[in-house]
Amino acid sequence: MTKTSAPKILSDADFDARMATYVPANLPAQTWEAWEDEVAGMARAAEPSSAQDLTYVLGSICAFLAWSTPIYGEDDLAAQVTPDQITRYLAVLEQSGTSTGTRENRRSQLFRVQRGLAGRPARKAIARGRS
Repeated sequence: MTKTSAPKILSDADFDARMATYVPANLPAQTWEAWEDEVAGMARAAEPSSAQDLTYVLGSICAFLAWSTPIYGEDDLAAQVTPDQITRYLAVLEQSGTSTGTRENRRSQLFRVQRGLAGRPARKAIARGRS
């Protein structure tokens, strides 16, 4: 019999604790200060399962926004996380020689954000046991 369990989601306290110490590697401090609240909302939409998962999601969001905002502005950061924009971003990473593993991780994390922002489950339930 197969049992399906909901994915584990990081607690609010653990989320807040990680956000309090997160410093993006690819954004100037002033930019991070301006974007932090909106990026936190985007990261929460991805339903991170642990502090480490949150760190990876934040890194992907920040790298994506560092690429997208010079083109599309800073008025609505979450609106930039669309399937078309994610695909364009991944193509830029591929052209720049970014490893397949990094691109796949970014793809997965950014599409989780996009699904969450669209009001859909960001992650799928996990089937456990025998079928």
